[in-house]
Amino acid sequence: MGALFGIVIVGHGQFATGLRSVVEMIAGDQPAIEYVSFHPSDSVDDLQARIREAVSRVSGGGDGVLFLVDLVGGSPFQASATVASQHGEDAVVIAGANVPMILELVMRRDTVSLREAVRVAVETGRSGIVRYEAAQGRVERE
Repeated sequence: MGALFGIVIVGHGQFATGLRSVVEMIAGDQPAIEYVSFHPSDSVDDLQARIREAVSRVSGGGDGVLFLVDLVGGSPFQASATVASQHGEDAVVIAGANVPMILELVMRRDTVSLREAVRVAVETGRSGIVRYEAAQGRVERE
């Protein structure tokens, strides 16, 4: 594959920095990943400016930018979508980011394109959601 696509993780409160801690603990420091937090005192304009700065740090010579946000419809999603729309086809926003999704992307992004990474991320994110049924003593997948 060519150059790595950039990843920008955006969320409410400490969502992004919490994911940074998890990623670094399990996979070490990763290139071309930025983490952007949205706090109650922030304006949406401030958030968009920080997202644009993050994109500029991860997109140099890469294969596009993947935005991973906490939930659809919130300010982090809307700000990410606004910034992504300015990058056209080489930018995608995925809402509902979770740890399995992000770790899979980190482990595979040097071998897949941005488009393939989107498919992998959504698939892994869904399969990473399970429930434990205590009465049966087993993990159940939906």
